[in-house]
Amino acid sequence: MKKIIFHIILFLVTSQISVAQVFSETFGSAACLNCTPSGWIPTFLDDPLPAVSTYSNVGGHKNLEWQFWLPVPSSGNQSPNNTFLTLHTFPENTLSSGAYTTFSDLVPGHQYKFTFYVMTMKYEKIFDPTDPSKNQLSDFAGSVSYRLDVLPLETVNFDQPNVNNRGIWLKQEYVFTAQSTSHKFTVEAGKKYQSPLRGAVNIDVGANALVDLSCLATTKPKGESGIGTLSNSCPTKTINLYKAVENSPNPPGTTLVFFDNDKHEGNSLPNGTAAPSSPGLHSYYAYYYDAANDCYSNPLWIQVKLEDCVTQVCDAGSSQVSLDAQKTTVFPISPSTTADLNTALDVDPVTPFPLDKPWVSVVWFDNPTHSGDPINDFPSSAFAPKGTYYAFYVDYTQGVCYNTDNSTAKVEVKNCYAGNQQVFSAKELTSVCPTITVDLNKAFSGSPIAGTQLVWFDNPNHTGQAMDAITVAAAPPGTYYAFFWDNQHNCYNTDNSTAKVTALVPCPSDLTLTVDINEVNFDESSSRDFVVHVWNSQSNPTSTPIEFKVAKIDGFKITTPGVNSVSNVFGGTANENGDWLLSSDNDYIIVRSKPGYKMNPAGHSVIGFNIIRNAGVPSGTTRKIVASISPNSGGDTDETNNTVMTAIGAN
Repeated sequence: MKKIIFHIILFLVTSQISVAQVFSETFGSAACLNCTPSGWIPTFLDDPLPAVSTYSNVGGHKNLEWQFWLPVPSSGNQSPNNTFLTLHTFPENTLSSGAYTTFSDLVPGHQYKFTFYVMTMKYEKIFDPTDPSKNQLSDFAGSVSYRLDVLPLETVNFDQPNVNNRGIWLKQEYVFTAQSTSHKFTVEAGKKYQSPLRGAVNIDVGANALVDLSCLATTKPKGESGIGTLSNSCPTKTINLYKAVENSPNPPGTTLVFFDNDKHEGNSLPNGTAAPSSPGLHSYYAYYYDAANDCYSNPLWIQVKLEDCVTQVCDAGSSQVSLDAQKTTVFPISPSTTADLNTALDVDPVTPFPLDKPWVSVVWFDNPTHSGDPINDFPSSAFAPKGTYYAFYVDYTQGVCYNTDNSTAKVEVKNCYAGNQQVFSAKELTSVCPTITVDLNKAFSGSPIAGTQLVWFDNPNHTGQAMDAITVAAAPPGTYYAFFWDNQHNCYNTDNSTAKVTALVPCPSDLTLTVDINEVNFDESSSRDFVVHVWNSQSNPTSTPIEFKVAKIDGFKITTPGVNSVSNVFGGTANENGDWLLSSDNDYIIVRSKPGYKMNPAGHSVIGFNIIRNAGVPSGTTRKIVASISPNSGGDTDETNNTVMTAIGAN
C-alpha cells in the first residue's frame, strides 16, 4: 500500500538561494533501547520510549525478538547497522509514543516529497530461552500517524478492517510546499483498540527520502562512505574524489560536483580534487547540481585521509615530457588497430635522463591527472587504440611520483592508416611533343603506405571526386595534388596537400578565326546567319580547352543555337554547335570546347550564329562582328592572329 498526501501552503517568494534540503535518515545508528536515530527526538521523555532496532531484534536486545525476521524495505537501506526507528504503544498509557525530526535548508515556495516506510509487527519478550512457554508475545500497534508542524495528522490504521496492513512495509509519500526554510515532521504510534498488550511501529527513512520536486537533482550520488578509505600517494598531496563515487549516469540535466562542506558553500573543487591542508582525516561532499534550477541533491559524505608525506625529492622533476612537435598525432600501421605512443617522444622512454637519473622512465595515461592505471606496464612498449593519451615522467624509487599532476604532453591516436606525412615535395612534369598530356603516376616512386592507395585531385583539399585512372595517366596541362587514402576508415593523410604536380605541355598550337556571312548590309529587322571557323594551323594538337568570344553589337542581336544545324551561309554550311559549350554575359557570347576535346593539326571547327538588325537603327550605321581567341586557349602561342573583324552596316 502506498499513501500519497498533498499539502499546499501558499507563500510569496521574493528571493531564492540554491540549497540541498537536509533531513535525518533512520538507518546507520547503532541499535539501542530507549533511544532514537541521529537527528530524531522523542516527543516526550517517558515510557514508552523509542528504540533503534534491527531486522531481528527490538532495540538490538537479544531477549526482544521480532515474531518474524523483518524484510528489507523498498528504500533499500542496507547500512552497516541495518537499523530503523521503533515506536512503542502501552495499553495503560493514553499518550502516543512518538519522535520528530526537522527538515532544513528548504526553499520557500518549492514543493517537496518525503518518502518513508512504516510497519507494525509483533515481538516476543524472552524470559527463559529454555522454556518458550514463559515468553510473552506482544500485539500489533493500532495505527501510526504523522504530520508536518501543526497540520492535521495523517493516519495509517492497522486495526480491523485494515489487518492486511500488518507485517509489511507500507510506503508513504508526503508532499508539501515549504513555507519557510525548515519544518518539523512528527511520527506517532497509536495503541491497538482494547488490547491489553504492548505494540510496536517501525519507521524507515532512507537515502534521498526528501526530494525537491522543482529540482532535477533528485538523488544523491551513489558511493560507500568510509573513514580514510581514500588517501593520497606520496609525494602527491591531493586526492581524486571521483574514486569514491560509483560509475553511474548523472540524473539528466545535472553535473557531479564536490565541496569541502555539507552546505555547498563557496566554490566547488576543480576536477574533483581534494587538497587537505594538514595530515589526517578530512570530510568532503559530493552533490548532483541542477544548473537550470540552481539546486543541489542531498550530499554523499566522503571521508579521506591525507598521509603525512616525508619531504623527499622526486627525480621525475617538474618539466613536461618532451614530445616531437611533428608527431603529436600518431597512426596505426595496417592491419593493426593500435599505434605506438612512444614514437611521439623526443626522448628515450626507458631512460629519458640516462646520465643523472637512469631510474626515471616515461609512462602513459588516458587522462592528464595520472588517475587510475597507466596504459603500459613497461616503458619500452606503449601501444594504444584510438584515443587521447598523456605522457608523464615517473620515479618508482620514491614510492610512485610523477613530474606533474596535470600533463600537457598530449598525443592523439587516430584510426587512419594514411598517416599525416605529405606524399612528396612539389614538382613539375613536362610532356614530350607531340604528346599533350602528362602521366601523373611518374611523380611518385615507391609504394603507398600499407592499407592505403595513392589518389589525385585537382585541388589541395581533396574536394569533390578523385581523378579516375585514365585521367591520371593522361592529365592535361594544370595543377594536381596527391594524397594517400585509407578506404577502410575513409580518411586522407592531410586536408591540405603540398604534394603538388604542375603538368606542363610545351607543344604549341596556333589558333586563328575566320568569319563567313552572305551579305553585310542589313535592312531594318532583317536577319542573317554567319559562321565562325576555328583553325589550328600548327603541327601539334591543342593541349588545353579552346575558348573564343563574339562581342555583342549595339543595335543588333546575335544568337546561337545549342545543337548542330545548317547555317544559311554560302548555300548551306553545316555547323558543330552541339560539340561546344555556349554561354553569354553582358558583353560576349562565349564558346568553349567540351572537356576532352582536342583539335588536331590542320583541324578546324564551324560554329553558327544568327544576327538581326534591331528596329530603330538609323540607316548608314556601321558596326563590326568581332570574334577573338581567349589568351592561352588551346595552347595557342601566337596572339597576333587571334582576332577577326567583319564590318556590317544598316541600309
